[in-house]
Amino acid sequence: MRYLESRLRTAEVLLAHYEGDIPFPQHIKAFFRDNRRFGSRDRREVANLCYGFFRLGHALSTLPLRQRIEAGMLIDTADGSFAALAERHPDFRPEDILPAQGLLSEGLDGPSFLRSHLQQPDLFIRIRPGRMEEVLRSVTSSGIPYREVSETTLALLNGSSLDALGRPDDAYVVQDLSSQRTAEWMPPPEALPARPLVRDVCAGSGGKSLLAWDRYPGARIEASDTRPSIISNLEARFRTAGVKGYRTSVEDITATNMRKKDGGRFDLVIVDAPCTGSGTWSRTPWDLLLFDPASVGHYAALQRRIAAASAPLVRPGGHLLYITCSAFAAENEAVRAFIAAECGLVHVRSGLLQGHGERADTMYAALFTSSGG
Repeated sequence: MRYLESRLRTAEVLLAHYEGDIPFPQHIKAFFRDNRRFGSRDRREVANLCYGFFRLGHALSTLPLRQRIEAGMLIDTADGSFAALAERHPDFRPEDILPAQGLLSEGLDGPSFLRSHLQQPDLFIRIRPGRMEEVLRSVTSSGIPYREVSETTLALLNGSSLDALGRPDDAYVVQDLSSQRTAEWMPPPEALPARPLVRDVCAGSGGKSLLAWDRYPGARIEASDTRPSIISNLEARFRTAGVKGYRTSVEDITATNMRKKDGGRFDLVIVDAPCTGSGTWSRTPWDLLLFDPASVGHYAALQRRIAAASAPLVRPGGHLLYITCSAFAAENEAVRAFIAAECGLVHVRSGLLQGHGERADTMYAALFTSSGG
């Protein structure tokens, strides 16, 4: 009990001073860097207390901070069960975790999605072409618990050390299951030229570009982002992954001169749009607690601008793939309708990737084609 009380007080201090200006893992890392008296077990247990607090979202919001931390301790994050929590707090309702359910995408299993925030998601790795046998040998010999999700995907316990598997992006890529499955929404290889020209306009650290490279061997990839540090990271990943003949740039896709330069050239344009990230909140529960419903409108407007700027880059007969990691209709179906109505592209298919039922993220994908070709 003495250790528990000390850890509870530490969690209180951490949470009371967290303002949301940086991701919580950075906040807690800085705290422990400045307070080196905490051992590894203390750090782990304090972090678990904080994450349990965040997983409650907006439920039990009238309780004092200490009581909410203690309530979070009653969640079984291994399977998301909350019987002990409901017994101690009869007024706990999963629907209070996110007080914006009217914003959710059509067809989303709302109750299951909300309960998923009480569960720790898995760590997924995508095996690169021809490397599964090698990775399985490494995983097995290292004793890492795993399950095979598909012929290209393994699921591991979150927090598993991957040191024994070698460098990420060589034989394997750390990538959420739903993010991996966006490859299934890309056109089949036979629908594109042998070495397609692919444009990733919101590339981030390059996960979707690497997915496209493995789906279309020899693809000529051009990737951009507005953040120089992100592009630097992407280039390092490309080198490790063996991507050849790529081009990168630090650019804003909505800039007019960019559209003129690249108009009508690409076989596939990938728009992995900035969004609320609401489909990833079981992985980043601090964002759930900090969520402001007004941000949905902000992101939806940005997504429409990016889509409108990206559509002219598609060659006649080419494709555009719109992706979000959002669970909100304004960022998903509403933008899909906007693209079909205002951007000169034809809707092919779209839908939710409801990964929350598989300890993974929830995402949305919509594929379009130009009417020419």
